[in-house]
Amino acid sequence: MKSKLVIVITIFILVACKGESTVETPQTVPRSVMVYFPYANSTDIYTPTARYALDGSKKKGLNLIGSDGLACSILCVDDKWLYYYADDEEGTGNLKRIPLRKGEDNRDIVDVKRAENIRDTQYENGFTVVGNYYAGISYGTVGIVYNMNTGETVRCEVPKALSYSKDVQTEDKYWCVLEQGKDWVLWEGEHGVMLQKIPTGELWVVEKGNYTMSTAEANDCVIYSTDELSCYLYDTKKNNRKLLMEENEIRKAICSGLNIAKKELSSYYIDKFMVKEDKFCMQLKVKITKNSIVERKYVVLSQMQGANEFVYDKPLNAVLKNCFMKMKNKADKQKNYDKNIRFVMNVGEHWFLEGNRVFCYNEKTDFVMEIDRNDPEWNICFAICKVGLEDV
Repeated sequence: MKSKLVIVITIFILVACKGESTVETPQTVPRSVMVYFPYANSTDIYTPTARYALDGSKKKGLNLIGSDGLACSILCVDDKWLYYYADDEEGTGNLKRIPLRKGEDNRDIVDVKRAENIRDTQYENGFTVVGNYYAGISYGTVGIVYNMNTGETVRCEVPKALSYSKDVQTEDKYWCVLEQGKDWVLWEGEHGVMLQKIPTGELWVVEKGNYTMSTAEANDCVIYSTDELSCYLYDTKKNNRKLLMEENEIRKAICSGLNIAKKELSSYYIDKFMVKEDKFCMQLKVKITKNSIVERKYVVLSQMQGANEFVYDKPLNAVLKNCFMKMKNKADKQKNYDKNIRFVMNVGEHWFLEGNRVFCYNEKTDFVMEIDRNDPEWNICFAICKVGLEDV
């Protein structure tokens, strides 16, 4: 969670369209907009029922429920299209899209009457949109790449090492998107993980095994863990991986950062990966035993891309402590506060933390505040998570 807010400033040209003052969008969609933030473009953040300006304010309603009353779910958005999945009466579904243009307020104009069908997804076990391409796994055994501009389709068989047997029903052949970039998709199935190239459709085995990977993506590289104790870096251009940090190195970095002896670190596991521009962040849940006293807490290690190791991230760990103290000071006499507050996501300069309460750390202002549904900051997280903080 997947699954990573650089705002790209574009020059817009004013045109007249049906009596409305609108703005044309550029033909090239900035990579940072759709790849890192699937539910946001350069002006709007989308939720299933509303949309907001990039700072979480200026709410506008959104109604994608069709005339048949069946449910719709946003898949992704860029500056040219809003892609969404619509159920049909047969219970299968279709991928649709609505063309977008900018209005006088430099916000999107969403005309649901202009929606168009892209593809019937009945036989797809997983699908996504990458630029002008629809990418999916058909019948659980064939990777497809469909050019939405030309109508051309490329098909490649799933590698045998990861493929399902013939006796498995099509609907049980599970595939989901772990991460995606401007020209690739990382798929996870029951038997492992594979990389799909766009637009060639080539499929590469990344990992074999029945497990769920923790991942994060930046600059065409994926950082991930399969055993929660070590982490790897996969280069999507070169199609190779390397061990980025193994257990002993991670233990050493934790002990050094917390200034504890090796024997005092009873255990740890990798909880989450996050990416901020060129910095990889690894959040760990650690168990410390000292003088028969057991303490459990979250710790953040970070690594600048190109560096050789992860180190204790003093600023982010200070934020964890800051939020913990804010909760503790508000707690009642029964100590009703969560000692294990943790980071749950980051959107550009905004870092979100959750325990009994939810906090937002603004990296630019170096300010931490408690937030709820009435605050604009709450809405910013919808840029990368379709149901926001309710899903973390």
